[in-house]
Amino acid sequence: MTSRAAGLLSLLLALPALPARAEHATLPPDLEKTVREFEAAFGAQDADRVGALFDPEGTFINPMGQRAVGREQVTAQFRNDFEKVLKGVHNQLAVERVRLLGDVALLDVRQTLSGGHPPPGAPRPWVAHAVVLARRADGAWRLLDVRPYFFLHGGGPGAKTAPRPQRKAPTPP
Repeated sequence: MTSRAAGLLSLLLALPALPARAEHATLPPDLEKTVREFEAAFGAQDADRVGALFDPEGTFINPMGQRAVGREQVTAQFRNDFEKVLKGVHNQLAVERVRLLGDVALLDVRQTLSGGHPPPGAPRPWVAHAVVLARRADGAWRLLDVRPYFFLHGGGPGAKTAPRPQRKAPTPP
């Protein structure tokens, strides 16, 4: 990622959290179009179409930690993932939050995956979350940084966690 993109991401992350909105955030129509194009390309397992949605300097880090930088590497990574871990997977995207700052957008996306061969012990359907940084250039939104991840033990944004077990006080002799 370029230092300019890293600076923009740092600025966006430093902004105070916006209050939660409805389950689906309202996106500008052109950004919504890009999200739906990604959803369709991913669903068709078309690595070339997915890669074309990325900025030439875009970065993708999959949940296994494999990093792809630049459109060619991103396309190759998706091609590899579609042939292996994501083979036969169907998906549905829901943008939960969006922060717009001029020609840059930070999205919190929930991706529900079904079919395929999820990792052992993964819930079905499996739900991934992704932090997505997009940039509008030449009238089109391009994906600058995409980082999907999974919450451990089925948690998610706003999920209540179990209280930590209390240590018992030692009994007096």
